[in-house]
Amino acid sequence: MSERAEFFLKGEELLAEPYYRASGLDDIYLLNGALIEETPYGPMVTIKKLNGLYHAIGLRVVEKAEPMTGAEFRVLRKQLGLTQARRGKRLRVSDQTIANYEKGHTGLGPADPLVRGLYLLSILPEETN
Repeated sequence: MSERAEFFLKGEELLAEPYYRASGLDDIYLLNGALIEETPYGPMVTIKKLNGLYHAIGLRVVEKAEPMTGAEFRVLRKQLGLTQARRGKRLRVSDQTIANYEKGHTGLGPADPLVRGLYLLSILPEETN
């Protein structure tokens, strides 16, 4: 497991306890920027500046030195709005292979640096493309 990563919004009050279910990654913690309200159906969470948070998480994933985990691979795929089938087509593998990557059943191998690069290209401002 990767080292714990903490995210916060400057100028916002800290939460009583960090919120950690924001991204599907076990090592991501929000120190603030999340409003948690109890409802009759359970807690309802609203995350401020969600797109900025996802962007920061994506950059953390692509910049880390260790190989990407299956969960991190899934986070990047979802941020790009791709289905497993579409991601598989772009990498020239089956959607089942993508599912195996995401479940951690198969190592990513050469797909790891390729997906990192594709993610970085996707977030470049249009005027640089």
